[in-house]
Amino acid sequence: MLKFYFCLLRAIPDISDKWDRLVKYAAYLLALIGLFNPEIARVVRSRWDGIPRLWALVPLVVFICYRLLRANYESFKNLEKERDESLAELAKLSNRSGPVVVASRYAKIESGPLAGHTGIFFRNDGEPAYKVEAITPIAIPGIGRLVIDVTPMPLRQGEGEISFPVFREDSGGSSLGSKLYDFMVQHDLDTITIPVTYRDAYGDDWQMNTMLIKDQMARSGITGSEGGIRVDSSIPTRQPKRRL
Repeated sequence: MLKFYFCLLRAIPDISDKWDRLVKYAAYLLALIGLFNPEIARVVRSRWDGIPRLWALVPLVVFICYRLLRANYESFKNLEKERDESLAELAKLSNRSGPVVVASRYAKIESGPLAGHTGIFFRNDGEPAYKVEAITPIAIPGIGRLVIDVTPMPLRQGEGEISFPVFREDSGGSSLGSKLYDFMVQHDLDTITIPVTYRDAYGDDWQMNTMLIKDQMARSGITGSEGGIRVDSSIPTRQPKRRL
């Protein structure tokens, strides 16, 4: 509390201009007193014995209290202004949709250094997303884990897809070479959930979950490529700010 009122005292506006007016009025008053000094002196001597000296402090106390209350009011108005600006900014942020990164398919990667592997493809249906990456590895209790080869990268709407290769390992770290559909059938897995995180242009973190779903209707009988896997995505959610 003492710190608050110390800052408040420092916020009292400059009163130098007030002193100029005070000196002017004091000069007028002294001139009048000098002009009518004999008459004033006779009246004072005959009718008034004076007041206690401590009353001289009253005008100063009243003046200081007034300035302190005024500084307090101005500080309060500044706080109200900051609050209104913060609420307006919060409303603006709450109304924006943010990036909408969704999984589009699970298929063979046709180009790039990891061409030939199968993986998850993503697209963006919203604002630009940055540092798109999957949280990996994904543990599959009693079986092994799913490992996603992730290099965080940006993804903007209309710029096509990005892909992350997916590998399977047993509990000892050895590669499981079977196709993902056959792997899920063998181990009676209906879905595998992969969290995906990214960041928007405002520095907020987002997360959505990608589900790899075993689906007999999605199998392709024409080619020997990966099939039988359907993808789905949860609604992206903004993550709480990390406290430092």
